[in-house]
Amino acid sequence: MLLATLKLTRFLLFIPFLLLFNSCNKTHDPEIDRVKQKLQNVTFSFENFKKEIKPFDSPILNAPPENTNATNPEKSELIGYFSFDNENLNPDYNKGKLVSMTILPEQSSKLKYITHPKSVGDKTNKFLEVNGIKQIILYIKTNNLADLDRVEFDFGAAHKSIDGFVLEYMYPNNNQSIVETKSFKLKPESIMDKTMGTYQLSFLNGRGLENGMVYVVIKFEVNDQNKGKYNKPEDWINWFDNIRIYGKLKNTPKPKIAQLPYFIFNKTNSELVQQGNFIPTEKNKDLLVELPVGSYDYVMLYNEGADELFFPNQVKKKEDFSVTSLFKNRYARSFAVQDSFELKESIERKVNLKRLYSQITIDFNDIRNLSDIKNIKIKPLNEPYFWRPFNPLAVATLSNTISNEIVFEQDFNLHREISFNHFIGFSTQELPISYEIEVNGNEKLIRKFRLNARIKNNVRLLFKGPIYPSGIANKFFEILIDEKWNETKVIEFL
Repeated sequence: MLLATLKLTRFLLFIPFLLLFNSCNKTHDPEIDRVKQKLQNVTFSFENFKKEIKPFDSPILNAPPENTNATNPEKSELIGYFSFDNENLNPDYNKGKLVSMTILPEQSSKLKYITHPKSVGDKTNKFLEVNGIKQIILYIKTNNLADLDRVEFDFGAAHKSIDGFVLEYMYPNNNQSIVETKSFKLKPESIMDKTMGTYQLSFLNGRGLENGMVYVVIKFEVNDQNKGKYNKPEDWINWFDNIRIYGKLKNTPKPKIAQLPYFIFNKTNSELVQQGNFIPTEKNKDLLVELPVGSYDYVMLYNEGADELFFPNQVKKKEDFSVTSLFKNRYARSFAVQDSFELKESIERKVNLKRLYSQITIDFNDIRNLSDIKNIKIKPLNEPYFWRPFNPLAVATLSNTISNEIVFEQDFNLHREISFNHFIGFSTQELPISYEIEVNGNEKLIRKFRLNARIKNNVRLLFKGPIYPSGIANKFFEILIDEKWNETKVIEFL
């Protein structure tokens, strides 16, 4: 009897646990929870990635491969170069065999290859002297070009027989030729004593690339005051050197990492409500999240490069949020948006991303040969900038153990530009940037110097000047900010 009573007691004690177990295994009805919590859908649409990022060869709709960028994806690269050092009209560098040149009239007797008088004893450094030449034509095949950026060259005249020259950009269109022209006046350094000025033609959004071929024609204009004296082409003696053509090839390298982290905060108490990482694909271009009715602040970022963005270890409130990109991630492209919304019913938000960085280019314009340069090291001298949209006065730092230097190794005699991106954040004021540049030869340090400027985000900054500061370059270093992004300004320094 006692045994039966114990068994009954155990069974009665087990019943509440059995009921609890059964209740936990009931089918979960998300719609009931939606009604109880008043959850609503928020759809973030990234259709405008095509507008904001796709023009710069973003892999946003493609899975990125496991390699890092060989070049800056937003920077045009050298596709053709004529130095005339080999005493012919063939290009020294011709990527994809896209460029060629001819001179009219085609008479080799009108051409001379002369050692540059300011090449410091380097007899292999030649320039082209033309006598009685009416025009020079550059042919550029465009089938494999995503964009055509510019043509640069050095030019000089033996006397003031010409007032300047005209550059014509020609391309076929519907069985006719479209011609766009730009006139250039001679610079003071382009006249006499075999010195030359550097000239540049920037193309207008690469028009005509779809037709397979474009032409750049250099035509000379006789000075009005000298038409009687120098009205014959054979009276014209002009010098050319270092013709460079820049563009972007199709199928550029894709970055190792592409990420879109997002943070959503309660607007009332600032607490983090939801965070994640989303990458749009061809089949899934929208981010769908469920949130209770209320008011929200949010931050969304897009980043691609060799490394991920740098965030705090913990973000519990919006005041904790900050972000930067490591300087060693030289080609990182970071975009962001910070906004808010009121959620009463399901809504759709269009995401409009803006650059958090600026593009820095250093262009060396030395006349002399630069084959003796092994590498160039760049080290930022200012502390890294963080973007803190909700707490701009907060202090954020990086560990001193993180590498803060980038190294470029390339054929500097051919590729005389180096380029990298610098994370700035959204800034309404210009911020100081400063770099230490270390130029190393095969056996010794060649030069160490500093470059300084003040910039905001979303600008292209160009430092232009010589590696060897010995008076054998076309000009001193100057700083240019590209108008194609936000603004233009020039700063010259010695």
